[in-house]
Amino acid sequence: MIKIFGSVLLFFYNICNSYGGAILLFGLLVKLIMLPFQMKSKHSMMRTTMLTPRVKELEKRYATNKQKYQEEVAKLYKEAKINPMSGC
Repeated sequence: MIKIFGSVLLFFYNICNSYGGAILLFGLLVKLIMLPFQMKSKHSMMRTTMLTPRVKELEKRYATNKQKYQEEVAKLYKEAKINPMSGC
């Protein structure tokens, strides 16, 4: 892994003849690689946030029956095609 990063930094150094520039280009490359994952995470977070009022409503409705509450929340997430285990 270190050899790969070193090779990439050396490649960028050869392009701009500056280690500072190489580090900036390397950071930009990492950002570009991470961009699809960040966008997917943000999209998932927005969809989950939109469901928060409905989850709160279910929480009030099934305050005495936790199992039923969990079933209804799972059904809500399934209908909205949200996987709560996928993380942020």
